[in-house]
Amino acid sequence: MNQVNKKCTVAESERILGMRGRDQLHNKREQMNYVKKTYTVTEAGNILGLSRASTYAAIKRGEIPSFRIGNKILIPKEAFDRKVAGHAPREVTNRID
Repeated sequence: MNQVNKKCTVAESERILGMRGRDQLHNKREQMNYVKKTYTVTEAGNILGLSRASTYAAIKRGEIPSFRIGNKILIPKEAFDRKVAGHAPREVTNRID
């Protein structure tokens, strides 16, 4: 049987590829289960309904928690979500009908 066209199971491919292949397959599986811990400026702005410029301005004022790695600004997901949850909409008391 032609080995090139034969479909094989994960166990068979690990056996064929050896230890190096097994590590690569394991790393791919870990990447698939990866949970993102930061938002980009665009993602945070979309969540808040802000333009990109307004989002950068809010970051500069310190209203949105952020940190910089090189030229990239990242927003920690947990801190951002806490901040947004703390600013839940309030009930309007002075309504004009």
